[in-house]
Amino acid sequence: MLLRPAPGCAPAVRSSALRADRRRPASIANVLRLLARGNSNKQIAGALHISDATVHTHLINVYGKIGVRTRAGATLFALEHDLVQISSS
Repeated sequence: MLLRPAPGCAPAVRSSALRADRRRPASIANVLRLLARGNSNKQIAGALHISDATVHTHLINVYGKIGVRTRAGATLFALEHDLVQISSS
């Protein structure tokens, strides 16, 4: 599936670029999902048993792949591409 970013953003990416890498339990897709749920870098690091620096590196990589510059942009991308669901509770 080809994902198209908003006008003026980075080039389109394939959703497969965000799929979990089976070799790395703390894939960028998992980091993005946790970020979109409102977790801080420290909380993400704790949940995935990785360092804060690794979370930061994953976020830089995911921002580049999806063509955003902020946590809010990454969260919007995750919502628009059904990587996370909005709970009604």
